[in-house]
Amino acid sequence: MRIIVHNAKCQGHARCWAQAPDIFELDDEGYILSGDIDVEEKDELLASRGARSCPERALEIDRTSDALLDRLLFNQDCGGLSRTSRVREGAGLCPDTVLFQLSQWCQLLQQLFHMDAQAARQDLPTVRLA
Repeated sequence: MRIIVHNAKCQGHARCWAQAPDIFELDDEGYILSGDIDVEEKDELLASRGARSCPERALEIDRTSDALLDRLLFNQDCGGLSRTSRVREGAGLCPDTVLFQLSQWCQLLQQLFHMDAQAARQDLPTVRLA
C-alpha cells in the first residue's frame, strides 16, 4: 500500500501522526513531509487510519486492488479463507480486520455502482414523443 501525500492540502493538524507516528513524519511545524509513503503490509491498518483521520484529505490511500482483495479473502491470521480449505476451523475474527474489510468492500461496491450507473445512462434509448 502507498499513501499519496498532497502537501498543499496539509494544514498541520497532525491527526495522521497521532494515529501512526512511526509511519507519518512531520516537519518542525507539524506539517507532513513531502513525498509519498510506502507502507509495509503489517502497518497498513494504522496507515489507513491515519490517512482517513486527516480532515483536509491531504492523504490518499493507493492500493493494488488484486493484492488487497487477496489479503481480504485469504487472511488466515484472522480466520479468513484458506486457499486449500473452505474455512479455517476455530479461528476468531479480529475486530480491526473485520472493520477494515467492511470498509474496503463498501468502497469497492460504491465504485462498481458508480460504473454501472454511468453505463446505464449511456445505454438508455432515446424516446421521441409525437
